[in-house]
Amino acid sequence: METLFENKCSYSKKNLLEMAKKTRSKTKDVLLVIIILIGTVLAILSFTQYDYFIATIYLLLCAVVVGLEILLPYIGVNKTLKRFQEIYHTEVETTILFYDDHMIGINEQTSGKTKTEYIQLIEVIQTKSLYLLRMKEKLSEKNIYPRRYFCPSLDTVFKTDGISPEISRNI
Repeated sequence: METLFENKCSYSKKNLLEMAKKTRSKTKDVLLVIIILIGTVLAILSFTQYDYFIATIYLLLCAVVVGLEILLPYIGVNKTLKRFQEIYHTEVETTILFYDDHMIGINEQTSGKTKTEYIQLIEVIQTKSLYLLRMKEKLSEKNIYPRRYFCPSLDTVFKTDGISPEISRNI
């Protein structure tokens, strides 16, 4: 079977951070906003009752929540990069070969191969410079692919909220 095209991607800090920020749980973000709003309202109420100590505590808690929300993606990415460095002693690189009805992912460090049928794709997420492909399997739930390596026709195909067997046949 003939390869339609090939894509190479490195799991660099920039790519992993972009993936982490884009795939964050929307529910978690909403809950954090609610917590911050409640903390702010409680702080304002405490100020109106001249309880400056409690108001300051509420504001500090809000600041900690905001700080954690900002720092957590960086912490997760740094842990991942450290693990990759310990295992592979280099930045992880992958090559994806696209065929008519499936794709094959190759880990450049281990030469390990994973075959994935297009019907296993449940979502294609577009970021500034990547396509994130979510699979049904938990083994490789998210794979990242630089957008600059795709041809323009695939850019149109991947601009959907999900991918269906009809779309995958057109790839």
